[in-house]
Amino acid sequence: VAEANGLRALKARLAEAGLLDIKYWICAFSVNQHASICGSLGRPPPEGTRQRHEWELKSRDTVTGKYFQVCLCDEAKHFNDSRSQCELNKFDDMMSFLANEVPNMRQVIAVDETFEIFSRAWCIAEINEALVLRIPQALVLSSAEAVQRRGVKVQTIRVEECQASRAEDKDAILRKISDFHEFDTRMHAAIFGQAGLLQQALDGATEASWLGNIARRALLRRISRQVSGITRPRAATCPT
Repeated sequence: VAEANGLRALKARLAEAGLLDIKYWICAFSVNQHASICGSLGRPPPEGTRQRHEWELKSRDTVTGKYFQVCLCDEAKHFNDSRSQCELNKFDDMMSFLANEVPNMRQVIAVDETFEIFSRAWCIAEINEALVLRIPQALVLSSAEAVQRRGVKVQTIRVEECQASRAEDKDAILRKISDFHEFDTRMHAAIFGQAGLLQQALDGATEASWLGNIARRALLRRISRQVSGITRPRAATCPT
């Protein structure tokens, strides 16, 4: 989608599938990053901590090892201390508005390969908000094998241990939770329970994989028959 031809091709495929009119709210696109975090890599956590190690990994170019260049724009920055102008503190209001105003509103939870989404304070807070508002949710996996690779490490949520790029954001999220244990239990059941979002996604991924295997086997059989028909030697006939 970075090139005009690629974007046109994508739009054509979506139109052909009848999906072009579906609208998504993606915070990374919908929230003005230039009015908030673009000018900084965030406050570095203390040296020698796991948080500092993670901050270093995300703040440096993986090829050069150098810190990413921050944006030098002169857009005014607004954070939690300017509540009315800040765009980072209104996800619950935004979700409530969309749930009331948009018919068939749904939340799509796109899970990364390492399942880091379940350790991010903002992501957990937004999943919980959808539960509170009774917004239908769908969890999307890259593959069922990704869950098998992670094993039981996936199945633990402790909101107090979740991370955020800014400590102020995490503090604001935690202040809204009156009982951490109850919150963790509810989230665990909703995501990892027997009828939870992860199991539903696994059922869908397994079915898709099963159907895909059937389709691949059918295709291979068809190709095999075609190749066999081309290469099978014909009986020689002698003129009489």
